[in-house]
Amino acid sequence: MKQKWYPIFQSVPADEFTDRQEIMDYLLRWAANTPRDITLSTAVIGQRRLGKTAVMEQVYNRLFWEQEVVVPIYFTFEACPITSTEFAFAYYTNFLRQYVAFRRKDHLLARGTDRDVELRDLTEMAEPLPCPHPCHCGGRTGETGTDRLVPPPFPAEEGPGNSAA
Repeated sequence: MKQKWYPIFQSVPADEFTDRQEIMDYLLRWAANTPRDITLSTAVIGQRRLGKTAVMEQVYNRLFWEQEVVVPIYFTFEACPITSTEFAFAYYTNFLRQYVAFRRKDHLLARGTDRDVELRDLTEMAEPLPCPHPCHCGGRTGETGTDRLVPPPFPAEEGPGNSAA
């Protein structure tokens, strides 16, 4: 069996990670239900140093390797002043990097430490990835049969500014 490396750093190694199976099982079940649109938002809240980050790292790495449907995205908020434009660029680049890494099962790309990939390159890498879930794009695919990371248009009754009553 091929060795599976962790796409994101784990502050606590998996073999030393204990007493969190219940919350991890809950989060993995929650993630499994997201493609069917039967989930509500959830949050992991607690005091500092209780293991919230370690739980999320473990869940991310398991989702990355153990399933093909839910794209895990992990973003660390730094405690430093940045502009909204800098934040948006960092978040989108991180999102796209992890999306491409997940679809390609490329743990090094997910980490972002071993490859300095520009946003333009990530966009090009994302374009040829086929959409494995036609329900996400309304059964439509692009002219080349690819998922172009463009969401389907809102139905008229559900678009922004319209209320579906």
